[in-house]
Amino acid sequence: MNIFGYLDKFGRYSFKKRKFSETDSLVFSSISYLKWERVFDTISKGRKMVPIKEVLSLPNGRDLLIEGTSNPEAYGELWDHLIKTERFGTLEICNPKTVFSVEKDVQFFAMTFKSEGWTRYIVFRGTDGTLVGWKEDCNLVVLKEIPAELEAVKYVDETVCKHLFPFHIIGHSKGGNLATYSSLKMKKRHSFRFKGVYNHDGPGFDDLSIFDQKEFKKIAKKQHKIVPGESVIGLLLKQPFEYKVCQAEKAPMWQHSIFKWCIDSKGEIILLEDRTSGSKQMEKVIKDWLEPMSHDDRELLVNTLFEILRWDGRTTLYEVTSLSKVDMLFLLGKLLFRYDSKKRAFLIKNVTEFIKIKKAAQEEVEGKGKRKKKEKA
Repeated sequence: MNIFGYLDKFGRYSFKKRKFSETDSLVFSSISYLKWERVFDTISKGRKMVPIKEVLSLPNGRDLLIEGTSNPEAYGELWDHLIKTERFGTLEICNPKTVFSVEKDVQFFAMTFKSEGWTRYIVFRGTDGTLVGWKEDCNLVVLKEIPAELEAVKYVDETVCKHLFPFHIIGHSKGGNLATYSSLKMKKRHSFRFKGVYNHDGPGFDDLSIFDQKEFKKIAKKQHKIVPGESVIGLLLKQPFEYKVCQAEKAPMWQHSIFKWCIDSKGEIILLEDRTSGSKQMEKVIKDWLEPMSHDDRELLVNTLFEILRWDGRTTLYEVTSLSKVDMLFLLGKLLFRYDSKKRAFLIKNVTEFIKIKKAAQEEVEGKGKRKKKEKA
């Protein structure tokens, strides 16, 4: 079953009756993608803490939450399951924070949930459908610290300094990166109340020297990272901590979605011994492509890529992926001829190099497969 089945089967238990688990962290990560920033001010009426069920008091509350998400149908189903449960339907929300800037390439959203008792769950949203968000992701290979990471530390410090409650930090995709980063950079005086980080297929870091190495050892046991068997995004860049691999449904490109992750009859995430050969191959391809590239070349590549994607005023990934192959090729051709010969050669060289590395990796895999067949014969 997936998290919908988990909510149906275990949603009747409060957090007092059934302790918080890694599976619950998946639900929290998923909830963060709902558009809470659209409804919080309306339902809060000046209050700092608001029961999520009060969204039901809005005539179009459900639509406001799911409109503009990456998959409105799935997030609508999530909300319908969620609100019926004792476990999550009684949660209270507070302190939603949004930072979005085209000029600064930052897309950030965080919020805090409160269950029965004192425990808080700080959750960071991953990348949304805006090109701003996707460019900030790509800037992970350019900048030592992206703006959202700095915002995440600020959010954690400001949220937990006001009270003495225990807290978890949770996030999926870029949100997972922010969860790990903030746990390593938050003020040390908060560490005794810090219960754990739950990073769901979030990318790593280009430079681990930005962290205090002593902190690694102190909180290593509190770090919980899970990636699907076909993970690509979660294995980008350097990984500061170990991770577990979970079973997921559907084709590789869909496994990044938490909705595809598998849960057993006991309500636990189903784990695998290792990632697939395809995941390992793609990790190597990206590493072999990026590592030899200078910092300046990485920056030029990212800026040029998004200059192309934003051509004609596009602001969302959907507007890009909606282009036909013919339109995309026409756009690329038109823009390439706008660049000077040096920049054009740079783009062609790096795209060609990626294709070359990927082809070599594929041939290596196929060669190993043929050798194994001969050995069996």
